[in-house]
Amino acid sequence: MAFRIPAECQDMARTADVRKWVRSKKFPRNEYFESIDLFRSELKKYDPDGEHYPHLAVMLARSIDVEGCLLTHVLEVGVEIADASKWDKICVAAAWAVLQEYQNALEKGDWP
Repeated sequence: MAFRIPAECQDMARTADVRKWVRSKKFPRNEYFESIDLFRSELKKYDPDGEHYPHLAVMLARSIDVEGCLLTHVLEVGVEIADASKWDKICVAAAWAVLQEYQNALEKGDWP
């Protein structure tokens, strides 16, 4: 079964065109994928058999917020960020798009 972005994040992912960002040359793919690997290894210490993607999305969303590359993309796309809540939703949607790209890369053998 294909990895899917949760339904509650799909509208924001489309609005901010996060797939375009994830697939652009400006996207720091290796850095984010390395972070995901690190986050996964830490989560496995506490829950070796758990489904970690929801937790990874939260951790990655905070990293995306701090890193700043997404903000440039969102402003270029013309999305208005009216408040912190909307920005958080954009970061979470972007995190799921990054995780989807990561999972696809794992399945194809393109990562690590």
